[in-house]
Amino acid sequence: MIETTWHRWKNSYGGMKGPDVKRLKELKAERRKFKIVVAELSVDRAAGKAKALGKR
Repeated sequence: MIETTWHRWKNSYGGMKGPDVKRLKELKAERRKFKIVVAELSVDRAAGKAKALGKR
């Protein structure tokens, strides 16, 4: 393992037990999904505003 990768892993997961690491990974995956949803909603909202302004 490259030393920087080892230190990054140790800083993220060092001292955690198996279930804790699994839960952290699940939370990170859930956060990624929420970020995608928020981004999509932001695009939809911006498109709606542009459409509304174009009708005036």
